Amino acid sequence: MKSRTISALILACLGIVISFVFVVTKIIVFFYISFAAFVLYIILMGIQQRSAHKELQTIKKGLSTIFSESTDNQHDDIISEQSISNDVQELLAQVLNAFAVKKREFEELKANMECLESVKNKLIDYQTALDPLCSVHLPVDLTPRWNAMIESNWSVVSKEALVSLDKIKSMNDQNQEFIQDLEKEFGIQQDNFIEFSEIYSKNITDYARKAGIIRTSFMQSIESSSSRIEETFASFGKVVEIIERIKMISLNMSIEASKVRGSDAFYFLARELRKLATDTEETLSGITMIIQTTLETMHTSKDKQTKEFMAMDEVVQQFEKTLDNYKQTSSK
Repeated sequence: MKSRTISALILACLGIVISFVFVVTKIIVFFYISFAAFVLYIILMGIQQRSAHKELQTIKKGLSTIFSESTDNQHDDIISEQSISNDVQELLAQVLNAFAVKKREFEELKANMECLESVKNKLIDYQTALDPLCSVHLPVDLTPRWNAMIESNWSVVSKEALVSLDKIKSMNDQNQEFIQDLEKEFGIQQDNFIEFSEIYSKNITDYARKAGIIRTSFMQSIESSSSRIEETFASFGKVVEIIERIKMISLNMSIEASKVRGSDAFYFLARELRKLATDTEETLSGITMIIQTTLETMHTSKDKQTKEFMAMDEVVQQFEKTLDNYKQTSSK
């Protein structure tokens, strides 16, 4: 191509030199010769462009033949820039869906925690009402222990869930930036396909490793929280015993009040104790239902997360397989 351009320039220069020779005597001849040289240069440039176009068409046909042969031999292993982009977008959609699911579950856990906090406040009110009514102080002061159990359990779940979501979002942002850089480089330099595939493979491997760490941490957090909540639920047996003791005391007080004349205040105190015990028992029943529902929700969330992590592992494995096939195709 360069030799043809040089030839065209030489012919043009030759025409100009000849024109200058005859400029004194034959100006018209100079004009025609210059015009002829310019036309000849344009014709040569057109021939050069057609030749370059033919070469590009030949290269394009050769590449089409290579890719068509690869399609006939391994139809399932065809790797193209568009298919990689589609797979990447699909992976991002799955990650964002997992992020939304975890966010909803965190909101549900937060709502349950607020409900338990409300129940705790009711128990505090009941204890406050019970203290001035009976000189015998029963061991019903559950406020510190209950508060510690709720805060230790749910705060851990909330913090670890937020940390996991932040890590997933951070990895998603990093992966999105890498994909944009990758697509840009694919559009600029097609000769660096193998290098980019290796970089992408490394990032996918690192992403799979981080996802595995997050999955293990999340599962351990769920297991630990479930165990602590079940232990808290088991400790309610002591509260039930306290309620039964309150009922027995109120019954004895009612019996003693019936034996003594003019003991309306004593009878009223026994009735209030019995009412307080009944209200406490109903409240504990509500707490029991909430804890059971929470445990079921956590187990369901655990199963969902396990399935989602398995799906993410399958996607990562598919990407690794795609990159291997892409390397093989690029090497051809």
